[in-house]
Amino acid sequence: GGIAAEMQRLLPHLEGSASESSDRAPYEPSSRTFIIRPYQSEDEPLIYKTCLVTGLAGNDATEEFSDYPSLLGDRYVGPYIHLSPDFAFVVEDDEGVCGYVLGALDSKAFYADYKAKWLPKTLKKYFACEKERSECHTASEKLVYSMRSEPLFLPDELYEKYPSHLHIDIMPRSQGFGVGKRMIRCLLSALKTKGSRGVFLEMASTNERAYKFYKKLGFSEPNLTGEPPRGTTIMA
Repeated sequence: GGIAAEMQRLLPHLEGSASESSDRAPYEPSSRTFIIRPYQSEDEPLIYKTCLVTGLAGNDATEEFSDYPSLLGDRYVGPYIHLSPDFAFVVEDDEGVCGYVLGALDSKAFYADYKAKWLPKTLKKYFACEKERSECHTASEKLVYSMRSEPLFLPDELYEKYPSHLHIDIMPRSQGFGVGKRMIRCLLSALKTKGSRGVFLEMASTNERAYKFYKKLGFSEPNLTGEPPRGTTIMA
C-alpha cells in the first residue's frame, strides 16, 4: 500500500480510471490527444462540471442536484483546489478539460483546514438546505446535512499507514483511453516526491466499476476497527 510500492509494482498494470468504464478496449488506437497538466484557476468551472456529471456513483448527477448544481463541486473539488493546489491536476482533450485528479499530502492537516477554512463559508451558501436528518429528502439536503453534522473518517490506524488520499473523475467522453492510469501516476509521483508513504481513497460502495478499477491497481480494503460512513468504501 505504500507509495513507493504502488509506483514500482502497481502502476504498470493500471487500465483506465475510477470512472472509466465502457465497451471500448483499453488503449484502443485513437487519434485523440490527452494532455495532463497542473490545475489553473480558470479550470474551476469545468472540473466542477466534471464532478457533477460523474457524481452519482460515476453517473450523471445533474438532475439530482439541479437545485444546487455547484454543491458537489463545493464538497469534493473546491477544498482541494483551494487548500491543496500543489496536488491538483487536470486532463485536456480536443474539447477542453475533461477530468481531474486531486490529492492531499497530509490528510489530517487537510481535513483540519477543510473544517476551519472551507466548510463554514461553504455552508453559508446552502443555508436553505440545513435541516435535521429526518427532514432531509433531496440529494442536496442530505449532502449538506452530511457536511454539517457527520465527522470526517480518518482513524489513526488508517492515517498512520496511509497519510495521503486522492480523488479522481473523468468525463464520459474521455473514458476508456487509459487516461486515468497516467493521471494517477502523475499524482502519486507528486505525493511520493513530497515524502508520502501511502495513499487511501473513499468511494461510493455502489460504484462497482470504480471498485474493480482500484482492485486492478492493487488497492484493497484495509482492516480497520472502525466502520466507514454508510455507503462508503475505503481502499488503500
